[in-house]
Order: sequence, then structure tokens, then C-alpha cells
Amino acid sequence: KTGSVGSVLYDGACPLCLGLVDRFGPFILGLGFELGSLQEAGYPLDEMRVVTADGRIFGGADAVRHLVGRVWWGRPLAALGCLPGAMPLARRAYRFAEFEAAATVLKLTPSS
Repeated sequence: KTGSVGSVLYDGACPLCLGLVDRFGPFILGLGFELGSLQEAGYPLDEMRVVTADGRIFGGADAVRHLVGRVWWGRPLAALGCLPGAMPLARRAYRFAEFEAAATVLKLTPSS
């Protein structure tokens, strides 16, 4: 796509992820990114990814920071990632949220 600044990749089989795409997709598209699934792009399903037009790849909390840093109101939040210990803490929080979301989806999935 001409003018794209990159892609935001998500788990296309995850109900929570699909809900987040429904909610934040217009915002992400407005930043100039394309949306796609990790499955179609051939990435592992361990975390969302941002792949920039110049080939940089951000995953998980780093991907969220990259997206938030692209809007004026999010730049102060993204700048917090420069503080010592902030990104390791953000990565742990992302993993915890991911674990909790997976546990919720498993609870909602009927057993076979």
C-alpha cells in the first residue's frame, strides 16, 4: 500500500485481539499503518508486532510504545519508556495482561 508506514500484526484467532482491532483499528489506520494477522505474516503468536516500512520490528510493550509515540498526546507516555527500568516493567505488564486475557478466553471456551 502506497504511503503505509508499516503494519500492525495481531493474533487473528484471538477473540480479545479481534475486539481490540475493532475498537482501535480506525485509530491505527489513521496513523498510516496497515492491519494484518500474525498468522498471515508468518510470525509466532507470542505477542503483537509492529513492522515499520523501513523494516524495524517491535513486539509487545515495545510495539505499543511505538504506536503511542506517533501521536502528540501519547509522546509523553512513550517518553516514560526512557526511564531506567520502565520498559522491563512495561514488558512484564504486557505479558501479565496477555496471560490474563488467555486465561479469560480459555474460561469462556466450551470444553470438548
